[in-house]
Amino acid sequence: MKSKSKGKTPQDNTRIEPLGKDCSYLDYLSDNSGRLFPEKDNWRLRLRYTMLWWADENNSFEIEQFCKAYGIPRRTLYFWKDKYPDIRQTIDDVRINIASTRRVGALTKRLDKDVVFKDIHKYDPEWLEINQYHAKLKDQEQGNEKKVVILESMCSHEDHK
Repeated sequence: MKSKSKGKTPQDNTRIEPLGKDCSYLDYLSDNSGRLFPEKDNWRLRLRYTMLWWADENNSFEIEQFCKAYGIPRRTLYFWKDKYPDIRQTIDDVRINIASTRRVGALTKRLDKDVVFKDIHKYDPEWLEINQYHAKLKDQEQGNEKKVVILESMCSHEDHK
């Protein structure tokens, strides 16, 4: 495991201190505590840096792992995602990293490929398009392509009164 160190921004040489794992779920449950942290730009930057650092680990497979490791309730993280565009973008980037880790794990047989590819579209949006494309091809090959048939009534509505 990599050692956690301060990140350095190229723009101004400031160092970013990653979040610690010393918070508990209770620290984030109260409206007066946890939801106030993201109001501070510096704290959000630290959260984003910590998430990206965490996602680079070879054993980062689900965002829930991050939430558990840092004591952040999943619901709170997704509340922040909806409220702050920078956190939303970071979560999207983390999902792409997770997808890559899972894909490489499947290719190197470290992970079960059936499990990995079953829900990889949740982590990498391009895979949803790929899955839909392959499903359409499979339907065409099997002759199961969905067809829409419109039937017109041969009698007038007055006949049914």
